[in-house]
Amino acid sequence: MLVNLTSGTPDHARARAAWAQQHGIGYVDGKIMAVPSMIGQPAAFLLYSGSEEAFATHRTTLGHLGATTYFGDEPGRASLYDLALLGLMYATMTGFMHSVAVMDTEGVDAATFLPHATEFLANVSVFLADVAAHIQASEYGSTEATLDMQVVAKDHIIEVSRAGGVDSAIPTYVKALMERAIAAGHGGDDMGRLVELIATSRSATV
Repeated sequence: MLVNLTSGTPDHARARAAWAQQHGIGYVDGKIMAVPSMIGQPAAFLLYSGSEEAFATHRTTLGHLGATTYFGDEPGRASLYDLALLGLMYATMTGFMHSVAVMDTEGVDAATFLPHATEFLANVSVFLADVAAHIQASEYGSTEATLDMQVVAKDHIIEVSRAGGVDSAIPTYVKALMERAIAAGHGGDDMGRLVELIATSRSATV
């Protein structure tokens, strides 16, 4: 069996799996969602996909590295989840750093801001289930948090960023997505509508 734990794309994993199959080798593609010091601890989790037989045979051994999730025999699936989750992490972290930079313009340091940020992010995560449900159903109507309302907040975030000399690229990008959706007649929808703009190569809805 060959287990690959290096980073890469789903296509990289599929190519390696094809090579392994040609050589009669069971291939499992793995992705590590942890820093080195976490390996072997429950807080580390690893994603796998590829040969079901090979994975089942060696699952106990692989489990010593950390919590294990197997996504089936499609070899690129673990990589897909890995990159999507990393994208979420980087977007969250850069959003936090932008907020810290804005707070610093008024003399509030990162340590002081941190507990408020973590509490708020916990509340925000609750809304992900609703957003996912709206995306799944392609129904984005909102009576509480419309794009028409939320785009005003982006204006204010951009204004306070620029006033303090903080790079405003992050909120400006999100505002541009909102404005495109509003211009297409979706100002009464919620944030979920933006997925159709982000997935521009797959959707012509907006």
